[in-house]
Amino acid sequence: MSEGKAYINGVEVGTVEDFNMALKGVVQMTNESVKPTQQALFDRLVNLYHEQATIGLDIKTLSDEFKEYYPEAELTTIKSVAKAKAEESLGSKIDKAKLFEEVAETFVK
Repeated sequence: MSEGKAYINGVEVGTVEDFNMALKGVVQMTNESVKPTQQALFDRLVNLYHEQATIGLDIKTLSDEFKEYYPEAELTTIKSVAKAKAEESLGSKIDKAKLFEEVAETFVK
C-alpha cells in the first residue's frame, strides 16, 4: 500500500485527502435536516389535535368526578392552579396575585 492513498478492505479508494473530503460531505449531509413533506407535517398536526381532544375529554370526565365527590370545592380555581403548576407558572401567578392585592389595598379602602 502506498503512502497518501486511502484503502478500504485493501482496495484503493483514492487519496487520503479525497477520502477525507468525501467523509466530511457525508457527515455534513447527515447533520443537515431533511425537509419534511407537507403531508408528514399535516399528519403530525392531526395526531396532536387528536391527543388534544382526548385530553380535553379526560379533563371533562375528571372534572365531573371531582364535582361528584367534592361538590363544595372551588373546582375552577383548583383547575387553574393545576394548570399553572403543570405549565410551571404557578410562582409567577402567585406573585401577580400578591401585587394585585397590594395595589387594591393601596387604592381601595
